Amino acid sequence: MTDFWRRLAAAPPGQTIQIALDPEGVPVFLGLDEWRHILHRHPEMNDFRDLIELAVSRPVFREPDRRADVRRFYSSVPADRNISTRNLPLRVRVVVKYVDEQDGLKGYIRTAFLTR
Repeated sequence: MTDFWRRLAAAPPGQTIQIALDPEGVPVFLGLDEWRHILHRHPEMNDFRDLIELAVSRPVFREPDRRADVRRFYSSVPADRNISTRNLPLRVRVVVKYVDEQDGLKGYIRTAFLTR
């Protein structure tokens, strides 16, 4: 477990913690409430926390969302960690919403899940 996940576990409700810088150098944050939401809907993501960080900081692919202020970042799931019952290649998708705040642009993770 990286330092980020320890700090997130200890964070008070409502606080967000910087998980990484995206490829453009924009800080991206995740809050405990959002992490709980992710785990509630996608409990398998607990085993892919490292790939969430990797998707944000060094994505293998990224694309815009239909919403102008949202981007999707992807990391590949290594073959030895693939949980697909049909053995199809999987990726971790991380959805980040960007907000222009007084102290600069920031990204906030909204969700993360496995996809093909």
